[in-house]
Amino acid sequence: METVSLALREHLPHAKRIEALQKLAARARRGEFDEASAARQAARTAWKEAFA
Repeated sequence: METVSLALREHLPHAKRIEALQKLAARARRGEFDEASAARQAARTAWKEAFA
C-alpha cells in the first residue's frame, strides 16, 4: 500500500506540471505572449545598444 501511495504522490505533481505546460503551449499557439515577447526583445536590444 505504501508503494502505491508513494507512486501517486510522485505522479500527481508531475501530471499537474504537464497539464500546466499544455495550457501554456495552447496560449502560445493563440499568440497570447507575442506582445510581451516583442516588448522583452525591444528592451534587450535597447539595453545592448545603450551599453555597447
